[in-house]
Amino acid sequence: MKYIHCSFDVVNEFIPRVPTTRCKIEDKTTPRICVAPDIRHCLAAMPSAGRIIEWTRAAGLPVILHAYYLTSDKVFTDTKDKVADAEFTHEMWLLEKPTSVRRVDYEITSCSIQNGKDILGDPIKRIVNAEIRRVSFTDSLTELFCFSSADPHELKFTYGKIAANMDFNTAKRIKTEREQYKKHKAFDGLQRRIEAYRCEVVGKKYISTRKQMLGLFGMQRNCV
Repeated sequence: MKYIHCSFDVVNEFIPRVPTTRCKIEDKTTPRICVAPDIRHCLAAMPSAGRIIEWTRAAGLPVILHAYYLTSDKVFTDTKDKVADAEFTHEMWLLEKPTSVRRVDYEITSCSIQNGKDILGDPIKRIVNAEIRRVSFTDSLTELFCFSSADPHELKFTYGKIAANMDFNTAKRIKTEREQYKKHKAFDGLQRRIEAYRCEVVGKKYISTRKQMLGLFGMQRNCV
């Protein structure tokens, strides 16, 4: 049988461990890999998933979910006494390294985030009616730092940790930086295409100057 583990970060290797982020009354001793039967229940079981999605949207980033389809012969399914909300999340544990791993990346294209309380009465953001579409392999850290010269993979923090704890004013600043970066990148690409076109039309009656070409795109004011 195949089991699913979802993460907002790329997982390079699956090794059973005691999760650092878990419910207060959850088992603190059993090394495991947390899985669920489908993506909907994976999202329900992921700590801070609702908050991460909200922050990611505020930063103008695509909400990328890495789904890992795992196979294993050693699975612990009776987790109700070990995990407080297992009845709702259908969480199960793999107790050994999986025998096979298949990664599929999805984008959460839409969903509703509802404020509620968990089984202990603590505030929680529930994910409702999530819609997903399959995308090519991508990486949220790379998307987040696309305008920076820093190597995001050298950071000590995961994307999930950043999105779960960073304030929303920072998210808005990141969105602005990304938009400016993409605009400049698109402008540079346009200039290169214009230069190539200009070489083809020199000596002809067609538009042949950079300034005129940029004017067609409403970008004449940026021309030097």
